[in-house]
Order: sequence, then structure tokens, then C-alpha cells
Amino acid sequence: MSNRNVKIQKLKEKFADTEIFCPHILKKFGSGAWEHLSNEYVDNLYYFRFILFNRPIFINYPSQGRVERGIRCNLCKITKKYTKRNEAYMTAHFLNGSDMDVKGLTAEEVRTIIRETAHSLPHPIRIEKDVSWVHWDTRNYTGNMIHEF
Repeated sequence: MSNRNVKIQKLKEKFADTEIFCPHILKKFGSGAWEHLSNEYVDNLYYFRFILFNRPIFINYPSQGRVERGIRCNLCKITKKYTKRNEAYMTAHFLNGSDMDVKGLTAEEVRTIIRETAHSLPHPIRIEKDVSWVHWDTRNYTGNMIHEF
């Protein structure tokens, strides 16, 4: 079994599919949706969950109807308006990014820990600053381990 598959299996032990993917993606791909994630996303999510924080991470909250914080598609409420207007729309949430909460930490505490340990990240990331959640994605091509936007 490849290292990627091992990481995905371990992530599946901690995250239900509904905690990562929007309902539309799950309807189409089921648990196979994991195979569409970028290697960088898998590596970084694994690192956050099992190494850096080693505590529960929450992305989607399906029981509260919050299902667009993780991997979402063009049919989701946030993006559907662009599809209806026939407008192109790009978001890191398509396959490479998520919003997350780490149990017991504020968003700013999480961002501070990530900044302080940037050298140990598996892959460069972007993080959103000055918001009450932690958005991270792998669309950082700046040459730095962290790009804040």
C-alpha cells in the first residue's frame, strides 16, 4: 500500500466522508472522493491531524448544515451562483483546501502554531488571515512555506 493510501486510511479513521466533502461530491463519488484529493492536501491534512496538533480537527459540521467548509463543488451554495451565471470561478476548496477548527484552540492560536512550525510543513500552504476560522490550502507558489492572504 502506498504512503498516500496509508495516510488516507488513517484520515478516514478520524474524519467521516461528510466532514471533508460536500453532499454533491459524495453523491457522485462516494468514499472514492478521497482519491481526487491532491497529494499535497492529503499530506498536509495528515500532518495537521496526527503530527502538529494531534487532536481532533473539524472541517464540515453536517449535523449543523455546514457542509461547504471542506472540499466543495460547483453545485454548492457558495459557488452555484457563478455556475448559473455561466461565470468561471476558481476556489482552493475544489480539491486543495479547507476551513478547519482545531479542538481547544482559537483560529489565531492555530495560525500562530502553523507560522512557528512552517519549516516542518510537508508542502507550502496559504492561510487566510484576520478571520475567525482557519482556511488553509496548497495553492502557494510563492517560494515561501506560508503565504498569508
